[in-house]
Amino acid sequence: MSFFEDELIKKVSVRFRELRGSRQIETISSGQVSTIKRIESGKNIKSGNFIPDSLLEDYSRIFKIKKVRLIFGTDSEIEELLEITFDNYFQEILSKKKINDELDNFNKSFIDYLCIFAKFSTWYNLDMTQVSDMSFEAPWILIKRKLTRSFKNNVIKDIFNDMNRSFKFVEINQYFERWLENDLSDNFFPENIELLKKNTIFKIGYMVDTLMKEFIESDIPIIENDSIPFNFSRAQRNPDYMPTYIVKTKEGDKLVRKDRPNEKDGVYPTKLVRLNRNLNKDEFTDLVKENIAKFGGHVPGILTINSRASKYIQLELNDLMLNHVKELTKYQNYLLSLIRLSELENFL
Repeated sequence: MSFFEDELIKKVSVRFRELRGSRQIETISSGQVSTIKRIESGKNIKSGNFIPDSLLEDYSRIFKIKKVRLIFGTDSEIEELLEITFDNYFQEILSKKKINDELDNFNKSFIDYLCIFAKFSTWYNLDMTQVSDMSFEAPWILIKRKLTRSFKNNVIKDIFNDMNRSFKFVEINQYFERWLENDLSDNFFPENIELLKKNTIFKIGYMVDTLMKEFIESDIPIIENDSIPFNFSRAQRNPDYMPTYIVKTKEGDKLVRKDRPNEKDGVYPTKLVRLNRNLNKDEFTDLVKENIAKFGGHVPGILTINSRASKYIQLELNDLMLNHVKELTKYQNYLLSLIRLSELENFL
């Protein structure tokens, strides 16, 4: 039995018990006394058909209440049932549990929606080892009206759309999970996520989620050998450069400077010499930070075989992006606190 079905049975049980009040069970259906007692105690049967259609007909006729309301209650009761159900899904995610093995699409789309909130995205993508104190209040209020309307249109209407077909309680969960896996996963959450991305405040959550998923790599292995080959050129004194020449005089040999020594022959005071050096992690990252282009040089194979250099760059990017994530999360949390709940409820 799913959590949703279990909660629905609890609510139907209370509803039927309160409807009957002090009325004798026999006055409702003399042939189903044990069934009514079972329903009022909230116990299902092996077949899963918690309420037979014939008994539902009797209650509808006697109390003049439509079948759909006997099962799902008023609009506010439907909303409450969905809130309890989705809050449970949220708590299961925070507990690092999978909602349901057969609801992969819903699980993914629901998490995608929650990642619009930077605090959740940071926890989900980075800090799942830590206990999250995030509340479901804001995520729920934001979608509750549209979600409830979708549930009524795509679940309740489908269950009760054929007046000539017998009601089967056991089929409710099938309709519900189909709604989760198809309607919500394929349409509801993707469409609302796109709307939220257009808003400055919620866009921050999307930015954080993108940074966490696409730019930060948290599983970089420890590198034992941190040596990185670095090829560069440096100017050194040219031994072939002769700025002076010796002249013999009566007084002896004399050193005389040339006007433009050797330069007309392409010989200059200094020349570029290709050098090779192995850099450790700190030397390499310092060189990158100080602008490698300023000093010149190349790391051979940096895009292919020399993966150590790329990993060191990624570690530096991780630190840089994490600082951005912290600031953006803090900023969004503050902005969210400025929104009235009534405005949040009407936003979508």
